[in-house]
Amino acid sequence: MELLAAIATGLAAVAGLPGVVVDRLATDFLKQQLAKVEVLEVRVDNTPNHQILAGRVDRLRVAARGIYPLLFLRVDTLELETDAIEIDTASLQRGPVRFRQPVRAAVRVVLQDEDLNQALRSPEILAVFPTIEANLAGNRSGGRYQLTAPELRFLAENRVRISAVLTPEAGGATLPVAVESGLALQGGTRLALVEPRASLAGEPLPSQLVEAFARGLNRALDLRVLAPQGLTVRMLQFQIEPGRLQLVGFAQWQFPDTPIAP
Repeated sequence: MELLAAIATGLAAVAGLPGVVVDRLATDFLKQQLAKVEVLEVRVDNTPNHQILAGRVDRLRVAARGIYPLLFLRVDTLELETDAIEIDTASLQRGPVRFRQPVRAAVRVVLQDEDLNQALRSPEILAVFPTIEANLAGNRSGGRYQLTAPELRFLAENRVRISAVLTPEAGGATLPVAVESGLALQGGTRLALVEPRASLAGEPLPSQLVEAFARGLNRALDLRVLAPQGLTVRMLQFQIEPGRLQLVGFAQWQFPDTPIAP
């Protein structure tokens, strides 16, 4: 939504210019809001073009490859196409940007596991990994472990593998931990683990522990948790293949001061 608001602000400054100029300036303006982008194209469809002055955009299309919303996070492909957008022009002067009706868009996202692994290995992400306190591998007194070397792999047939290494703070042997599971789309609003398996130091973990972990993760993968922030997401297509994840769906941004969508 921040990107749409940024584009809306830029459009107000170029209203009335020829369409090809508007597209180029909107593209340049969006590039300035990103940490980095390899390929980016923004198309603003409006007839007549000067209706931007009244806050209306018929359709906005964004196509990007190698987009970095953060310096350490690369999104391989992002394609976004909105319905008509109604901007509250008064908000452009006083900020923040507001919309007179919910913003709806079709979205396609492609993620590469190698890009995600580079993000997982970045200092920004490693810094948030917690220290784990647990009784592992026969250590009855328990211990504190650092989670290191995280890795994510997209596999065939909608399966994913997550691995890491537990390093004891007091020294000693490290413990590799891994989880492999299928992922299924349920009701268009959540992803669920399918037949998850987990191991620690090469030994399978008890099924009760794995199932408890799966229940917690399934709750985290429920996209309905975004509703309190005014964001509704419905996935229409979900596909994992070796090295690659593709999501195709629909998103709607609802603001407290916009009319309720029908």
